Amino acid sequence: MSEMVERVARAIFSSQQMPGDDPDFLKAHPWTQSACLQASRAAIEAMREPTKAMVDAADPYGIIRANFEAAWEDMIDEALK
Repeated sequence: MSEMVERVARAIFSSQQMPGDDPDFLKAHPWTQSACLQASRAAIEAMREPTKAMVDAADPYGIIRANFEAAWEDMIDEALK
C-alpha cells in the first residue's frame, strides 16, 4: 500500500469517528480498514485527471500545460502503487 493511499484512508477513517471511538486506524476492525482503503483508492483515482481550474492555477499562462497534466497523472499513478 502506498503512503498516500494510507494517508487518505486515515483521513477518511478520522472523518467518520464518533465521540468515544478509538481514533487509531490500526486498531480499527479489518473490515473498516479495508473499506477506508477502498474509499481512499477511489478518491485518489477520481483525481487522476486534473480539472481545468487546477491546470490554470499551476500554469496561468499556458506555457507548460501539457507537461503539467502529464506530471499530475504520473504523480497520481505513483500514489496508487
